Amino acid sequence: MADDPKQKPPHGQCSACSARPPLCERYPGCIFFNDKMANMPETAEATKDQFCRSNYPSCARYILQSIWKLKAPDDMYPYQMARGQAILDALATEKKGDNADANALATANRTIRLLINALGHGYMMLDRAGLCLPTYSKACEALLEIEPTGKQISEILRLDPKQKATMQSALKLVFNQTHAMSFYEIMRFVPKVYYHSSGSIIKLTYKPDRLPNGALDRIILIATDVTEQVHQQESAEERRALFESLEQIFRDRAFFGSHIRRLNELLTTLRGQGPQVNLENLRREIHTMKGDAGIFKLNKIAQDLHDLETTLEPFETLPSFSFSDKTNPSLASAYEIRDRIAQEVTFLSAYLHDLLGMDITRIEAERNFDKKVLYAFSDVLAQKGQNELRELYLRNVCAESLRTYLKRYDTVLADLAGRFNKKVKPILFVDEDIPVIVDFYRDLLDSFIHLFRNTIDHGIERPDDRQAKGKAPAAQISIGMKINMNRLVVTISDDGAGVDTAKLRKKLTVKYHDIDWNKRNDQEILEDMLTHAVSSRDQVSLYSGRGIGMGTVVAQVKAIGGTLKVSSVAGQGTIIAIDIPYILDTPKT
Repeated sequence: MADDPKQKPPHGQCSACSARPPLCERYPGCIFFNDKMANMPETAEATKDQFCRSNYPSCARYILQSIWKLKAPDDMYPYQMARGQAILDALATEKKGDNADANALATANRTIRLLINALGHGYMMLDRAGLCLPTYSKACEALLEIEPTGKQISEILRLDPKQKATMQSALKLVFNQTHAMSFYEIMRFVPKVYYHSSGSIIKLTYKPDRLPNGALDRIILIATDVTEQVHQQESAEERRALFESLEQIFRDRAFFGSHIRRLNELLTTLRGQGPQVNLENLRREIHTMKGDAGIFKLNKIAQDLHDLETTLEPFETLPSFSFSDKTNPSLASAYEIRDRIAQEVTFLSAYLHDLLGMDITRIEAERNFDKKVLYAFSDVLAQKGQNELRELYLRNVCAESLRTYLKRYDTVLADLAGRFNKKVKPILFVDEDIPVIVDFYRDLLDSFIHLFRNTIDHGIERPDDRQAKGKAPAAQISIGMKINMNRLVVTISDDGAGVDTAKLRKKLTVKYHDIDWNKRNDQEILEDMLTHAVSSRDQVSLYSGRGIGMGTVVAQVKAIGGTLKVSSVAGQGTIIAIDIPYILDTPKT
């Protein structure tokens, strides 16, 4: 057959050796053929070997032709080109003594290298030891900031000791054929991103290069600059988060107004314009506001409040505190966070005003009538001795449905469950609905965010774990409420894993050495959890881990003369019972 590269080869045959796939195996040039020809009659091994050895220059040219004609996904095109480069390198190594053949291969090599470099991606070949072979694209030097030949992949990617150990383990496993794990299952543990010193984000993709018998020969690493795509995605996510915030704001405008009011009060405190504050109470308030920010998907504000909690931790032993000392270097971080929160609040205020004409400083009081007017009329009824009528008025006009107020946490629970890869059903309300004057209970009801976050983070199992225990994949949180002798009893329960009292006992032992916690039973440990800042989490996250949340709820319960009890059964769930005075009266200011 002629060696003219322009001549179209017979359908399904190698232009050099006429072998049909998958028979041309010595050099995998035939990987570019239609796999429908795989069932064509076989050719003898000796003949096949002779074809490949005697006609490799045409095979090399056909590789180039095939690359140009290749119809493959964009992410596979560079991979096939890098594979073709590896084939040409193998041919060049075998025939380097023949000048004519060497010249033909050198020409083919230069052509394919130009093609690879023109794409702007970085390609390199790694052997089983993780060393970069001489075959690599010039773009590697710019994208990975190093000339990679002969260097370990851990050095090229500047991996820390832990990442280096993971990479070495992955390389050892991926070249080992004695296990059932696939190449991609193993390589998902190695770094997928390289952060360039210029701020660029480089995506790392690993592809297998296999011998004809299926054994892994080399690993092809493809480096791609995805900085622009990542920034576009972040921008899209920010817009989506803003729309979700607007949706939640409209769903509960009064609660949002309360959140903004409390944020502004916090900013006043952080500016040192108020009196000295009790730092423990302030941190609880910040912790609650962080949860509220999460409800409205104000992620930047939630993160800033989380950072503020961390910044104030070193001062927690002080009985009182003031932010008026602007020269205190220890407070520099707190001032920076304060300014970030102020900028976010200002932006949100301007955005809502320009877009919707909404004044966020007034929406908390928005109801058909100003609450002060409603309460004033109640006082008039009391002065006239219309007690029965006044009670009906308070219950049916001033009071709000407790069930409706708590129903908004459905959105919070769904969002938190999604973040932790868990599932939760809408809240199941049992018993009767209770009308309440929300102003008496607002701080307590708002602190319930901590109960729900703890439930999702600590108590609820992942769907597969729940199914393994015979439970439904989605957890159920129930809220019961009833009046008992002028007391309002609210019960929050879940069907999760229960509280790990053994872990809590260990945490208490580490934090409070002067008490023998092993002498306290599990119920006593549960009670201690409420009064000591401990968490069963090993690490602090944006959502939990400081042990402040439950303490905040307990403090709010005690502030209105109530009690909180918790009970838990391993594997069955946790019940929190809150007993508080039932107040159906107008707030006195």
